Amino acid sequence: MIVTLMTPPRLEPVTLAEAKKFLRIDHGQEDDLLMHLIRTAREMIEREIGRHLILQKVSAVIPFRPQRPQGGLSLTRIWAITGRTIFYVPTGPLRRLIKVDLMGEQGDFREVLERKIHLNTAVDPALLILDVLEGWGVRLIYEAGYGEGAEDVPAPLRQAILIMVTNLYENREAGDHNIHEKCGHLLEGFRSQGRLL
Repeated sequence: MIVTLMTPPRLEPVTLAEAKKFLRIDHGQEDDLLMHLIRTAREMIEREIGRHLILQKVSAVIPFRPQRPQGGLSLTRIWAITGRTIFYVPTGPLRRLIKVDLMGEQGDFREVLERKIHLNTAVDPALLILDVLEGWGVRLIYEAGYGEGAEDVPAPLRQAILIMVTNLYENREAGDHNIHEKCGHLLEGFRSQGRLL
């Protein structure tokens, strides 16, 4: 599975001013570094929980015969039953499914008709059901995130970003950035359930 960011978030869930206040920094000499650390912390947390915090446009290419990672379970479960292909959308929270394409043997894509696409957003992550069995895989283009503004992101996730920014700032050379140890308690309940499959 290949997940690619097509359109990054237009802003970060934590502002520069919030990070500086949390770190008790009252000068502007490291503003560029702090903005980089905020983005890095957000990306670390998004990767850890399998969710986008601020609205982003994403492309995901999912083979119908996924390889299992070395020593672990596949994060993408695919079922083919009664003329349908069923699988989870790789990241969430899903806001809008834009397009679904079937992948051909040569890596070419053709769009799936809307009437052959069924989406269940009542489960987490969202479940996609296609009334097709042919093809070698699927490409999804969708928008995911809690919303467009920082206020849409749950407070524990924003707090986790501040903690990770602090850790990244104070341990620039050390590289001790264990997300579970630093803010794992804040991430509980936000991890995509599809990551447990």
